[in-house]
Amino acid sequence: MSSLRINNLISQDSGQYWAQIILQTGREIKRVFHLTVYDPVPLAQIQITSASITPSWCNVTLECGVREAVDVLNVTWVVQGPPSELEQRGATGPPNPWTLALSLPLRQPNVSFTCVLSNPVDQKNATLQLLDLCSP
Repeated sequence: MSSLRINNLISQDSGQYWAQIILQTGREIKRVFHLTVYDPVPLAQIQITSASITPSWCNVTLECGVREAVDVLNVTWVVQGPPSELEQRGATGPPNPWTLALSLPLRQPNVSFTCVLSNPVDQKNATLQLLDLCSP
């Protein structure tokens, strides 16, 4: 069993490489492989892009964002303690995983929204509570 370690890689080092192994017997093995280098995931931030409160409902649009530009990033929203009356409002156009538009009943305050940013090697998240979003 052999291994290869490469240090100080950056995402621009991604690409096709080949390795050559020469065994003690003199036999030579060449292999081509594709290397993908992922940047660390930057800190996630949730921004409230719009909010309106009626006597019993809170209509809010959240956007998960990052300060730095990154190439490969998955966005997932996790809702904990969802109220039974939670309504996700549709947006026109193609779905945008960075944005979450909701209508929330005010009487169920124990709800949190977490934006999870991930790539194959790292994950960061940010969380907001319903009380933080929908306080009159």
